[in-house]
Amino acid sequence: MTIILARFIPIIRTLAPFVAGIGQLNYLKFIPYNMIGGGLWVSLFLGGGYFFGNLSFIKDHFFYALISLLIISLLPGVLIFLREKQNKGENDIPNTEI
Repeated sequence: MTIILARFIPIIRTLAPFVAGIGQLNYLKFIPYNMIGGGLWVSLFLGGGYFFGNLSFIKDHFFYALISLLIISLLPGVLIFLREKQNKGENDIPNTEI
């Protein structure tokens, strides 16, 4: 799932294959997830451009549409980071041994 979602997050998209290699993810396991993520990414943005590209509102406010896409693409990574940070804080048990 991480490899698929990494396709939608800038910067992480570039680093995901390196991290998968460092984590010794089997290449035959990596390829299908990478292809699914790439296919979803291309389909989503190609379809989005086709359906929304000719809307006058988008043409007139392209800068805001671009910023919105950037924020939406970063949102999953931020939410996962915050959830993991919160879970880590709940699992930390203070050491009271002497």
